[in-house]
Amino acid sequence: MSTCSYCVLTVPDNTPDLANYQKESSNSSNIWHNLIVAPAKPLKTERQQLTDALKTAETLTESKSEERWRNSVSLQGANKKIEVRAQNDHTEARVLVDSGAGKLLTAVPHRAFRKSIEAFTSASVELSAEEDKLITEHGHRRLSLEHTDPEEFPEPLDVGEPLQAALELSGAVLSEALDLTGRCASIDATRPSLNSIALGSNKGKLVLVGTNSYRLTKIELDVKNDVELNEPLLVHLTTGKAVAKDLRARKAEEVELQLHSQGVAIDYDKVSWRSRRLIGRFPQWEHLIPDQGYNLTLQREELSSVLKAIKAVAAGNAPVRLELGNEIIVRYHSSEIGVLEERLPGSEWDGYKLTVGFSDKYLEDMLRVIEGEEIKGMLTTELRPAYFSSDGRGYLVMPVRTNEITDKDHIVDAEGEAV
Repeated sequence: MSTCSYCVLTVPDNTPDLANYQKESSNSSNIWHNLIVAPAKPLKTERQQLTDALKTAETLTESKSEERWRNSVSLQGANKKIEVRAQNDHTEARVLVDSGAGKLLTAVPHRAFRKSIEAFTSASVELSAEEDKLITEHGHRRLSLEHTDPEEFPEPLDVGEPLQAALELSGAVLSEALDLTGRCASIDATRPSLNSIALGSNKGKLVLVGTNSYRLTKIELDVKNDVELNEPLLVHLTTGKAVAKDLRARKAEEVELQLHSQGVAIDYDKVSWRSRRLIGRFPQWEHLIPDQGYNLTLQREELSSVLKAIKAVAAGNAPVRLELGNEIIVRYHSSEIGVLEERLPGSEWDGYKLTVGFSDKYLEDMLRVIEGEEIKGMLTTELRPAYFSSDGRGYLVMPVRTNEITDKDHIVDAEGEAV
């Protein structure tokens, strides 16, 4: 046995697995997850699998943090698998990578380790530990990397019990829903309850909602098992984005989503996410959706075309104005080119003559959310939220009354209450 500040152990070849060896080492002054374990022989693994695992972990690491564990990953090898784990204050990602026989337990800086893997062009690499270094090698090429002190690395994250629901979803469907609702969530750190994607239920369906108080996206998803939640479970926005990105990259087909009392568990392929729920009160948004009003029908191709033209000449935060009457006219005042005006001959409005303004970016987002060639919307006045919907999808957006969005033009107030 070698000695260093981290305590390096050689695992006996007859140790059946890490869990049993942990029990045998229980009298040690170091708890198991704080040990660096050096295998008796190098542990062989596929380079591409390891690279993909590090890409998943990258979404949780913080390269500029002074706390080394925040920019590190832990590697635990046993039973012909390597578990790559990354964690921040509220979320943990674990990825299993196939490997040869051997055992390993260490933590290393993520960015440096990924670069060392990229230095190889071989199909496989071998990992081993030598005192305070992780060794990556293949053939005559050998790279060493200093360990991160594993005593800094946190305990595995627990999302609590009891299990409220276990759901099976399509990976592509969940990824899109997280993306669309995440686009509407707030990035204002002073409003933590809005820095989230709310998971709720409606008539057995899973409902995802995101809002920044100016706009709101709602996505309803059919699931194999009905879900009924007493209150929304808030998932951190960064977690939702990270999961959506990884689902797309891996083209995951089936996802298991478990809703626990203190957070969520998401599992697919060889990837597991655990994320604590965000504590806060999500706004009561349901009563803002009008159950009656005036109907607006917009043609997707017409609206998309004029928004592209506006984007080309846009300057500042001037709103897009919809003049609703016997015909529908779109106007945009640009400080550089003057007024851009276009009629939408295929669109319809059944209410009184009305002029209403919207952010062009929010209208573009609405087109991402709402499906179909005809966009169906409902308005009551130029001061109340407009609601657009299609099957299982809804988009609520606050009109703009001036050239800039003001604090008064909120769907929810500063305390998160709907207005």
